[in-house]
Amino acid sequence: MKRWTHISVFALMGTLSLATWQNAFGETGTEHPWSIGGTFGWRDLEGDEMFKDAGNLTLHVSYDYSERWTFEGVAQIYPVLQGNTRTHWESGQVINRLEEKTGGFGKGVEDTWSVGLSL
Repeated sequence: MKRWTHISVFALMGTLSLATWQNAFGETGTEHPWSIGGTFGWRDLEGDEMFKDAGNLTLHVSYDYSERWTFEGVAQIYPVLQGNTRTHWESGQVINRLEEKTGGFGKGVEDTWSVGLSL
C-alpha cells in the first residue's frame, strides 16, 4: 500500500511539472481580447425563503485590457421566481410566503422575476 502511494505521488508530481513546463513556454498571450460566455444554473434554496428553487441564465462579457487587467460584466437573469409556501398549522391553510410579504392574501404577488448586473 505504501509503495502505491509513493508511485501515485511521483506520477502526479511528474504530470504537474510537465504541464507547468509546457505552459511556461507555450503561452503566447491573448489573440482576442474580448470573450463572451453563458451558463445555465439552478438555485437550490433551503426551503424557508420566500422563493422556491429556480433556474437562472448568466451571461459574461470580458475584455483583457492588459496582462494584469481584465474587465468583466455579468448579467444574471431569473425569468421566473415563484413564491414558496408554508402551512398555517391551526387552520391548515397553505400560505404563499411571497404573497404574504408583498401585501397579504389576495393583494400581494405570487411570482416575480429578477435581473442582476455587476461589473
